[in-house]
Amino acid sequence: YLDTIGLASDKYLALEEMQDFVDAQGIISFAALCRYARAERRDWWRILCDCGSLQMKEYIKSVKWEIDQALNQ
Repeated sequence: YLDTIGLASDKYLALEEMQDFVDAQGIISFAALCRYARAERRDWWRILCDCGSLQMKEYIKSVKWEIDQALNQ
């Protein structure tokens, strides 16, 4: 399992799943995503700790920006 989850394609798939989760749940906090991943999705947690945190932080930041823009119109 650890060899399989370490594949680059699996990391990209997990990042896609995380983005879908953020969108579906309306998450606008990296901390909220981390808490969920740590408690419920250890595969996501490892990716966030190893290599995916920057990408997910920027994604969540962009989602928050889009929400703020929509509210200010």
